[in-house]
Amino acid sequence: MAEFYNIDPSGDVTIILRDADAPFAEAPALFGQPPDKPRTGPKKKKKKIIRKPANPPVIEAGLATVAEDAASVDGSKEPGIDLPLPEPPVIRLRVSSRHLIVASCYFRTALSGRWKETASTAEDGSLCIEAHGWDPQALKILMLVIHGCNRQVPRLLSLELLAKIAVLVDYYKCAEAVEVFAELWLRALKGTGQAPITEVVNRDLVLWLFVSWIFGDDDVFTAVARTALWQTQEPLPTLGLPIPDTVIATIDRKRLELIDGIITGLHELLATFRDGPESCSFECSSMLLGALTKEMRAKGLDPKPGPLPSSSSVVATIDVVRSIHSPQWISVGEYVWNTDEIGLIPHSCCLQTLIQSKVLDGLDERMGGLTLDEFGGRRSLWHPRVLWG
Repeated sequence: MAEFYNIDPSGDVTIILRDADAPFAEAPALFGQPPDKPRTGPKKKKKKIIRKPANPPVIEAGLATVAEDAASVDGSKEPGIDLPLPEPPVIRLRVSSRHLIVASCYFRTALSGRWKETASTAEDGSLCIEAHGWDPQALKILMLVIHGCNRQVPRLLSLELLAKIAVLVDYYKCAEAVEVFAELWLRALKGTGQAPITEVVNRDLVLWLFVSWIFGDDDVFTAVARTALWQTQEPLPTLGLPIPDTVIATIDRKRLELIDGIITGLHELLATFRDGPESCSFECSSMLLGALTKEMRAKGLDPKPGPLPSSSSVVATIDVVRSIHSPQWISVGEYVWNTDEIGLIPHSCCLQTLIQSKVLDGLDERMGGLTLDEFGGRRSLWHPRVLWG
């Protein structure tokens, strides 16, 4: 028997959801999850086999096959036949075409013109619209919002459920209809700490990127995009979510630009020690030149590498640069007189200090904003302020 949600008792449209709870945003092995074992998302249900006792066994062609004898409770064996379980029930939602048309460009097209004339009808005379694979709870919440059933709409959602709703919002093109609740859900989710905005590359990072893109949360989008830029070693997987290619490509391009800028900065510093004016003394420049040349060669940074490997992250590159050893030496005539003893002090110039100031400082500024406006602004697609100035 099909599940039924009566969103609008006087509705004239029936949404028929089949194959509900399809796998959602399956995480690859990059996130520590084997490809064949997704971290979350229900698996597609397989047909299970039940054993039905038969005495004598009756076999109908095309329906059942003889199975091995099954042991009964008392230890005796009875022959049996295998029958497939019935298909999982479909889910139906009674909704109003008026609300759908106002809220959604998708339904506005689907419920008008030639499509409406060829649409099938249910037993009660309502038009039928089929959907496949959606999460039933997410679809129900979206329909409640569209129909103004505000008291039935939950105020706090998990990141997983919010992402599933975001997929529906993107597919049915109804972002403006859920704007108020989207801001409420995001604020509540960030405030409770149930799904903190992660600073590591994992599945939640992708979900946050997608949710912030769809619902236009610029602060979350920037924070997540920056984490992806610093931590990823390759283009960020979208997990099948409709994240624009331009977003992923821009993050990855800036990742490679930052890495290239760090390596280029080291070579410029090397050239300064070799060819530039003496900042301190000939001895100092010579010591730093030799140390930096030796360390860069040992770490594979000299000569300057060609195309950067796809497995490089900004954080890993910075760690390599910060591991460059800075020599210590005593120059002739540099000493300090104390009342107790004569002590020699190291030369004040430090290779790591120069690398920090000349190469690593200012990386955030070079990274750019990574804001929604940089990508045209998701809100500009539907936000009222764009229409009315």
